[in-house]
Amino acid sequence: MRALVVTATKATRRACHIKPGSLFKATDAIAKRGVNIEGYCVSPSGKDKEGIFHFVTSDPNGARKALEDVGFTVREELDAFAVKIQDRPGALASVLRPSPTTS
Repeated sequence: MRALVVTATKATRRACHIKPGSLFKATDAIAKRGVNIEGYCVSPSGKDKEGIFHFVTSDPNGARKALEDVGFTVREELDAFAVKIQDRPGALASVLRPSPTTS
């Protein structure tokens, strides 16, 4: 059986106008700051060509500074967690399955 590792961290979330190169600009700035991106999600909002980038990084403060230095505005930092699971069908569902006591 493989153990799950859960790590508490912060996710940096920002809204921006989606245009070619926006995600590259953000990730390049974070990389040049020496901060590792451990996870990310990009969500278009569908209105005004805005979108939200979520980054989970090894250094939230460093990522925030890197993004602000290249002109991005960080809206907020949120608590987040990461779960390491097997790469197989149903692995995520098994983690999210409610326990009998939560019904």
